[in-house]
Amino acid sequence: MADMRGGKLERRLVRLVEILNTFAAFNVVTTYQLRERFGVSTRTIQRDIRFLREIGFSIREISPKSGRYFMA
Repeated sequence: MADMRGGKLERRLVRLVEILNTFAAFNVVTTYQLRERFGVSTRTIQRDIRFLREIGFSIREISPKSGRYFMA
């Protein structure tokens, strides 16, 4: 059981770093792009972006409910 949890945590950490790399490479990033790239749900991407915001990354949504973000 611990191995499964560790693997899940590792995948999330890698995804979070890759999301930040994506923001560094592009001016605007969409939840659709991230969802397709990582093979996860829109909800998972939204949770990841919320987490990155909570730990201090300045990620902003272009307009409410647009699914388009940029790093300020």
